[in-house]
Amino acid sequence: MTKSRLSRTDSRPLKVPFPLTALLLAVGLFMSPGYLAAQSGILFVRVNGPVGPVANATVELLYNLEVLRRTGTDQEGAARMGGLPSGTYDIRVESLGFRTQTVEGVTVVAGAAQAITVLLETAPIEMEGLTITAERIQIQRENTEFATAVEEVAIRLLPMTHTATDLVALTPGARPGFVWGGASFQANNYRVDGLSANHPGMGGDLLQPSIYWIERLEVRGLGSGAEYGGFQGGLIDVTTKSGTNDFQGSIRTFFENDIFTGTNLVKTEIGTEVMNRQDIEAEFRGPILRDRLFYFVSGKYVNQAKRALNHLPQVDARYAPISEDVTEGKFFGKLTWNPGPSHQLEISGAYTDVRADNYGI
Repeated sequence: MTKSRLSRTDSRPLKVPFPLTALLLAVGLFMSPGYLAAQSGILFVRVNGPVGPVANATVELLYNLEVLRRTGTDQEGAARMGGLPSGTYDIRVESLGFRTQTVEGVTVVAGAAQAITVLLETAPIEMEGLTITAERIQIQRENTEFATAVEEVAIRLLPMTHTATDLVALTPGARPGFVWGGASFQANNYRVDGLSANHPGMGGDLLQPSIYWIERLEVRGLGSGAEYGGFQGGLIDVTTKSGTNDFQGSIRTFFENDIFTGTNLVKTEIGTEVMNRQDIEAEFRGPILRDRLFYFVSGKYVNQAKRALNHLPQVDARYAPISEDVTEGKFFGKLTWNPGPSHQLEISGAYTDVRADNYGI
C-alpha cells in the first residue's frame, strides 16, 4: 500500500474568491480596537466628601440590581470603567465612615465618555449591640458569709507584686493588712491546703508562698461559720498547685535596678523602696503513675536590697548610708495520690530560709 502526498510546487499566487475576501475584511473591521471602542462607552466616577476627594471608596456598577463591575477610587477619588455596552445603569458608592450613595439612571452611550460626581455624607460607625447578663443576686438570711476567690488564671494574667498576701487586695473592700475590720495582718487566719499556717509567736502568716505556687486563693469573712474560728479579720485560704498527667515545667527570672527605675520617695517620707532585686524561680509537675500519683515541685531564690531616705544631719546624702539586704530561698513539694475516684491524699512540704541585714531600716 502506498501513500500519496499532495503538494504545491508552483509559485503562482493563491486566488481567493471575492465573497470570502469580503467576509474576512468585515470580521477584521469588527474586531479592530477602533470599532470596538465605537461600540462601547466609558464611565468616569469622581467621589468627594465634605473635605475633599475620598480615596479607597468602592464603586459598583449595577444593572437590574445586579453588580456588573466593581472598582475602587484612587488618591484623587477617581474611578474609571471602560468597555461598557450602551444602556442605563445605577452607580453605588460605599466607604467606611460615609453613608452609602446610589446614583440611578446613568446612561452610557456607545463611543462616548460619561462623567459623574458622587458626594458622600459622613455617618457614624455603628457597632453591634453589647448584651450583659448576670445571675440575680439572692440575699440569704441564714448565711451572711462574704467570700471571694482568685484563680490561677487571674494570677497569671493580671499585673502582680511578688508578695502572695498582696493578692488579698483583689478582694473588694479588703487590704492585705486590714481585712474587714481587722486591726492588722496579725488578726487574720492563714491556711495552706486546709492546714493552719499562722505564726505561733507573733501571729500572721508563718509561710508566704510564691504567687506561682497558688492555684486558688480564697478570702472569707464577715459572717464565716464557726468552723473558721480564731481570727478577727479575714480568713486567707490558699490552695497550691498539684501535678497533672501532662509534664509541665517553667523557669522565670526577674531583675530590677534603680538605674532603670525612678524613685517615689519624697523628702519627708519615712519609708523604703526597692533599690535592686534579682530572683529566679523554677517549677515542674507531672505524673509518677498516670491517673494515680502526681508531683509538683518548685524552688525560688531572691536577693533584694531596699533603701531609705537619709534623715541624719551629719550625713550629706539623699539616701541612708546603709540598706536593707535580704536573701531568701524557698522550696515547695507536693505529692497527690488518687486511690479511688472519690478519694484523694495529698502530702506537701515547704522550706524557707530568709536572711536579712539592717531589717526594717
